[in-house]
Amino acid sequence: MGAQCDLLGTKPQFGHNVSHSNRRTKRRFEPNLQR
Repeated sequence: MGAQCDLLGTKPQFGHNVSHSNRRTKRRFEPNLQR
């Protein structure tokens, strides 16, 4: 399921969760789709 906004065309962005010990794991930032 593609979380893409029809109005703005914003797509999920990818980044990292960074813990206190500076470990990085992948995470995605979903666009905040509220209608």
